[in-house]
Amino acid sequence: MRSTAVQASRKVSAAFLDQAQSIAKASGFESYDLVDVRVGGDLHIAPSPVLMGRMAMAADAQSLPVAARMESVSVQVSGRIRLR
Repeated sequence: MRSTAVQASRKVSAAFLDQAQSIAKASGFESYDLVDVRVGGDLHIAPSPVLMGRMAMAADAQSLPVAARMESVSVQVSGRIRLR
């Protein structure tokens, strides 16, 4: 689902900011400025084999039963910080 990708993006972005703060402190600085940040990723939803089979058998059916599906979310965050 789209909300899963949004949640994953938020978690990864928060982890990036936490790591930036840790790097600043470990380097003897009080904080940091974000120079640039890039967030990317993709969401892949695959219908279950059971649902695919039912869809093939009931092409003219009025409604299809709901079945489980697989979801794969990939999120990458990268960026540069300026220590201050």
